[in-house]
Formats: sequence, structure tokens, C-alpha cells
Amino acid sequence: MEKFLSATMLMPLLINQEFAEQLIDRFLKASDHQKQKIIEDASELNQKPIVQEFHFPTKATKTKNKLRHFEGYATATETVLGKAGFIKKEVEMEMSLIEDIEGRFEFILQCDEDSGYIVACKVTPELRGKGLFSTMVGAITRYCFNELGLSSVSGSARPPRDESQ
Repeated sequence: MEKFLSATMLMPLLINQEFAEQLIDRFLKASDHQKQKIIEDASELNQKPIVQEFHFPTKATKTKNKLRHFEGYATATETVLGKAGFIKKEVEMEMSLIEDIEGRFEFILQCDEDSGYIVACKVTPELRGKGLFSTMVGAITRYCFNELGLSSVSGSARPPRDESQ
């Protein structure tokens, strides 16, 4: 049985979108295949930008409390709705790379006024499984709450990937 595609499926995805009316009009005139594509693209609206590449200086911005700080940015893409349809827009986001001076671990942090998001963190591959995770978490905690004065920090975790691929 074929799935029925209705504009009511699209509307919640278009909240606060300037060009929503034009897209709904285009959706109503579209084929089922085009409607499915519009719904898929619209589901990417209001999502966080997807990081493509990090840009950090080769020399630390500062070193404090056994951590090297590199202030830089990440380039990312986000989907926005323009007059002519969906656009993949490149954005830059400020980021900080924090590296243990002994080279055991590093983490990348994105902050606003009072909260932070751990974009990435890793223990050096040759030191994984040697009990450094709690040391890294302690360094992240001290840096975020004591040095930056953040009120909350979040992130998501997954097992490390094989970097040789």
C-alpha cells in the first residue's frame, strides 16, 4: 500500500519559516515522489548545523592548568528555506580545542554565554583502555565549570572510531 502524503505532514516542519506558504503551494502541485523529497528536505530545517571541518591555529592561544587552548572555528552546513526552495548554507561556528599538555586527550567545545556543548573528545589512540577517561572528564569539568563559569555542559558519546580508515 502506498503512503498518502499530505500537507499536514509538512506544516509542523515549517513553523517560523518565511517562505512556508510558497513551499506548501509547490508541495500541493508536486508528484508523490517530489512530495516525499520535500518532506525529507523540510525535516532538516531547524536542525543543528552539521560540522564539515574544524579550523584551529597550530600554536596554542594560551596554556593554563596543564591544558593548551586553541581558539578557532568549524565550518558547517545547515538547511534553510529560501524563496526558491531548500538551500544548503555554510556557516562558521566558534569552537575551542582543548588539549592535555602531555598529549593524552583533547576535546572540542562550543559555548554560548552560560552553556557549552562537547562537540568531540578523545583519548589518544595508543592510550585508550589505560584508565584516562576519568582524568579527561575531570579536566573537562574543571575547565567548563571553574574556568569558563558555565552553568551546564552537554554532549553525546559513542565508542571511538578507528582513525586509520
